[in-house]
Amino acid sequence: MPSSATNSKTSGNGTVRSTSCSGGLFVARASQEARNAYRPIYQKFLHSPGAKRNQTPFTDVDDVIDNGPALIGSPEEVLDKVGRYHEAFGHDVLALGIESPGLTETQRRDSLDLFFGELAPQLREKYPAKIWNDTAPCDYPVPELKEAVIAGDQGATY
Repeated sequence: MPSSATNSKTSGNGTVRSTSCSGGLFVARASQEARNAYRPIYQKFLHSPGAKRNQTPFTDVDDVIDNGPALIGSPEEVLDKVGRYHEAFGHDVLALGIESPGLTETQRRDSLDLFFGELAPQLREKYPAKIWNDTAPCDYPVPELKEAVIAGDQGATY
């Protein structure tokens, strides 16, 4: 679940571009709603073999949201945090973990609706990717991708 990494790649013109990875995505209309919904999920994760093996330094959901890689919160909070990632790393690609065991289907759909409906357009406008095409931002097939992700299509290309 929670992990954060950046990788650099040189594009065709020699410019170094980065990829930033989040420790999970869950967007709700209000910050406290997101934290409350994700709290039991993160608590369960903390007792998992993966958390023990990876020796996560985050003690609870508030810690991983405030100080770690998790993108959990209101649309404004998630947008702000991605902006801070972009300022720090200058990345063109953001890898998102959207599968969180414990979320209901409704919670997952609502979160993805907020992300694809409100955040993705703002992110593309504020931080246009140039890694694939150095002259124009990439044109993402958002509606098709959203439906594939919601349907659980493991072959969906981001």
